[in-house]
Amino acid sequence: QNVLSVACVWCYTPHREHFGIVPLESMDAAVPVVAIRSGGPMETIVDGVTGILVDYEPIIVGQEKQSATVCGFADAIAKLISHPEQTAEMGQRGKERVHEIFGMETFRKQWWELLEEAQSRGRKRHDRICSSYPSLESSIARSLREMLIVFLLVVALTWTLRTCGMLEDDTGLIGTLKVHYR
Repeated sequence: QNVLSVACVWCYTPHREHFGIVPLESMDAAVPVVAIRSGGPMETIVDGVTGILVDYEPIIVGQEKQSATVCGFADAIAKLISHPEQTAEMGQRGKERVHEIFGMETFRKQWWELLEEAQSRGRKRHDRICSSYPSLESSIARSLREMLIVFLLVVALTWTLRTCGMLEDDTGLIGTLKVHYR
């Protein structure tokens, strides 16, 4: 930050850049940033407030006219250098933005809110979908229903086997199974 703080303007030239930490470091040092209007700088820099965003135009070698990007950077740097009081205000607003939007306390608060939201959604989804923690009454009713189904199946199978002559009238299905599978 010591090196950054002696600068009056910081130029950030990558286009198609993702978030990018360099503009934030510059803004944290109260140095306004001139950057290309694309990707991460559009999220971090407020045009005309914490820095200046310049439209991107590729540089074509051998072309007579100057690239709009090069001219945009030159104009922005000239504007910031020629108005030191406004540049200092812009740098201060950048420093405030870094602490308000991207600072550690903000990060902690947003992270905690995200965790609480995930927990809340998980709890709602669990309550809506999952029956792994049913009430005692529903557990007893489910168990009784399952026992009744098993009992009726055994009775029906015993009756069918007796009707077909595969089971003697004086024996039951369970008793026969016990004798044959010891």
